Amino acid sequence: MTTVTVRPAVFVFASCSHKDEVWRGRLVGHLQNLFKLEENLEVWDDRRIDASADWRREIEETLVQARVAVLLVSTDFLISKLIRGNEVPEILRLRQSEGLRVIPVIVRPCSWQAAIPWLASQQARPKDGCPLSEKTPTKAIQDFWALCFEICGLFFAEYHLPDLANRLGRIGERLVAINRTGDAEPFLRRALAIDEGTFGKEHPNVATRLNDLAQVLLAGEAEPLMRRALAIDEAALGRDHPTVARDLDGLAYLLRSMKRPGEGVPLTQRALAIDEAAFAKEHPTVAGDLNNLATLLMDADRLEEAEPLIRRALDIFERSLGPDHLDTQGVQQNLWKLLDKMHPEEDE
Repeated sequence: MTTVTVRPAVFVFASCSHKDEVWRGRLVGHLQNLFKLEENLEVWDDRRIDASADWRREIEETLVQARVAVLLVSTDFLISKLIRGNEVPEILRLRQSEGLRVIPVIVRPCSWQAAIPWLASQQARPKDGCPLSEKTPTKAIQDFWALCFEICGLFFAEYHLPDLANRLGRIGERLVAINRTGDAEPFLRRALAIDEGTFGKEHPNVATRLNDLAQVLLAGEAEPLMRRALAIDEAALGRDHPTVARDLDGLAYLLRSMKRPGEGVPLTQRALAIDEAAFAKEHPTVAGDLNNLATLLMDADRLEEAEPLIRRALDIFERSLGPDHLDTQGVQQNLWKLLDKMHPEEDE
């Protein structure tokens, strides 16, 4: 009795020459990053076939279970007898009969359009037609991410697309946490695009994605995204919702980093008023708003206004979190900085 291996739900067939192993490895690595929260990913290629096995049968049984076939095309791919004689015919048959998705990827320069007529009719990747090996490392990585996003979308589109956006968003957040903001950007942009398409451009989920993306952009690019997120949340949740307060605080912090603290003051004042109404006036969230407002006033050289706010924030944190808490100590340091600015002569 023949036993057919049951493949995982996310099963990709990779057809490539052994001389292009480095590109197969990169494909696997990028896909594992996308599916790292899942254990049901497998990328299969003919290296997995035992020397004593029936190669043709093994390839046929494997391909019939694949959802996507990725062809890593190079001159060595085109001249491989195994690929041309066994893998390609079965891939073409399944594309026609089962709707197998075939994605050619040009990894090294070759005359692929002339060598294989059916391949010339396919939309190869990268879409600009330039082989990956001829691109800068940064551009090649970007193109590989685009390919993996495409593959990822094929597996999740028929299920619940927002799950894909959440998955991409979490990967982006992890990359931000380890200070790889450049790597995080494509994940966060893709998550935003999915949620815009799924929920509409004025949904609170989109506002969250906009704020997440703004974290990894330069200030000038981030500001319009954060203002758009604020407008979305105000319209969807109401002007006095605590989420709006967080948007206001975030935008004010950005303006402070852009040396525009005066513009941030009224935003944080609004956030403080919202949180005082939503929480108790002695709540740590309110203390955080007070501290944020005080630092903006300090940067705007409005020291007299800052002092009572920062003292109130310190008092709330000491009573609610204790004197040794990091938030308490941070506010204490801000108070010392304020007093140094107010009384510089005492340091002399």
